Amino acid sequence: MPAMAVAAGRSAKRENDKRMAIATKRHDEEVRLMQMLQTYDKDGSGTLGKSELGDLLEDYNQGRRPDEDEIEWIFNVADKKGPEGAESSRKIELSEVKTAVNAWQAYQTNKEHIDAAFAKYDTDKSGKLEHADLKLLLRDLNNNIDPTDAEVQMIMDKANEKGQSDDNAISRIEVTSAVAIWYQHLDDKNAEAAALKLQESGCCVVM
Repeated sequence: MPAMAVAAGRSAKRENDKRMAIATKRHDEEVRLMQMLQTYDKDGSGTLGKSELGDLLEDYNQGRRPDEDEIEWIFNVADKKGPEGAESSRKIELSEVKTAVNAWQAYQTNKEHIDAAFAKYDTDKSGKLEHADLKLLLRDLNNNIDPTDAEVQMIMDKANEKGQSDDNAISRIEVTSAVAIWYQHLDDKNAEAAALKLQESGCCVVM
C-alpha cells in the first residue's frame, strides 16, 4: 500500500477516534446530569424546584446550604425562558442542571474576590453596589480606565436580569454576573478595535 494511502488511513482513524471520544464524553455527561436530577427530584416531576436545587447545591458546598438569595440567583441564571419571551417554567429541567452547577461553581471560585470587592466598594455597607460603587469596581478591572456611565448602566441592567433585583443596584451574588459581563464587554471592544485597525491598515496599502 502506498505511503500516502497509509497516512490518509491513519489520519481518518485519528479523526474517527476523536469523534468517538467526544460522543462518549457527551453521553457520560448526559448520564451524570440525569442521575443528579433523579437524586434530587423528590417529587418525581422530572424537574427541580428551588428547594430541591438548594439540596443539590448543599451537597456541592460540603454540607453548607446556600442562603435564599444565592439559591434564587442560581435558579434565575439556570431557568431559561420559553420561546418568544414566554415566562420561565420556575423549574430546573435536565438541560438546565449543568448551567446551575456551573454557575454555582463559578460563584464559589470567585466568592473570596466578591467579598473583597464589597469590603472595598460598598462604602455605605448597604449590601449592594450602586452606580458609583460599580463604576469604581469596573475601573479597577480595566487598568484604571473609567467606564462610561452608559457602560456601567448596561452592566447593572444585565446583572439584574440574571438576579432578583429590580432596583438600580446589584447585590453581592449579582457581582459574579456583573464581572463576567464586563470582561466579555471588554473582550468584544478589543476585538472590534483590532478588526477596525486591521481594516484601516488594509485600506492604506498601496498596490
